[in-house]
Amino acid sequence: MTCVDCHDPHPDSSVKSLVGINHTNLRRPSRMPMSVDDPNVCFKCHQDVYGMTQLPSHHPISEGKMTCSACHDAHGNYERNLKGETVNMTCYKCHADKQGPFVHQHAPVEEDCSICHNPHGTVANNLLHQPATFLCLRCHTGHRAPASSHFGIGTSDIDDLDFQRPVLYSDCTQCHQQVHGSDLPSQQRTNAFLR
Repeated sequence: MTCVDCHDPHPDSSVKSLVGINHTNLRRPSRMPMSVDDPNVCFKCHQDVYGMTQLPSHHPISEGKMTCSACHDAHGNYERNLKGETVNMTCYKCHADKQGPFVHQHAPVEEDCSICHNPHGTVANNLLHQPATFLCLRCHTGHRAPASSHFGIGTSDIDDLDFQRPVLYSDCTQCHQQVHGSDLPSQQRTNAFLR
């Protein structure tokens, strides 16, 4: 990608040097002149991202409450032109409550928010790649813990569980709401990430 992919070296002042924008096809042509804060500038090339912003779970870009430039810097040099030093640091600008530190941090949270979330849009709630239980089962598979009545769902990475109640839910997040991390004391490790 070069400068002239987005900028006209001899601009018409009405378009602020942004090239290739067909103003008759814009979703909101009354918002001229266009600027880098207008998502239509980005959607000119990133039509796949535009499609994701129309899915049921999405950041409010289409509603005009957020812009692509809230997370991305078109002139940046970090992977995906993110404003933060990492994917997580970009996300934590708005979602600081997910950062921790937590006594027990969920490993994917430490690595990259995009392991579980698609920031542009998804059909699942909370920008998750899949419904929560299916997403959990991508990593939490295997044998049931001994003496466990843990719904028959894989728990190979969980020590011995002893539930005293019958199976009431088929959604992991009904009980495990603190999926980003938990501050429960270490002696309660078996209860980590519970509500």
